[in-house]
Amino acid sequence: MLRNSPGAKVPHDQIPHMVPELSTYENQRVARVIDDAIEASLTGNKSVKQALDDAQAEAERILKPYQ
Repeated sequence: MLRNSPGAKVPHDQIPHMVPELSTYENQRVARVIDDAIEASLTGNKSVKQALDDAQAEAERILKPYQ
């Protein structure tokens, strides 16, 4: 296969280094909630605990229709 498709060599060689990706419903929205929580804790707008508690509650709200 690689002989006929030399462009496939790079992706083929990367297979051993692949890891599973977080794949959920509303993945982008949940990722944004997590990013916002990290930012809030790093900037001091929220304590780490408060940022994570808020992120958990928001993620659960977003995902509730799928549970």
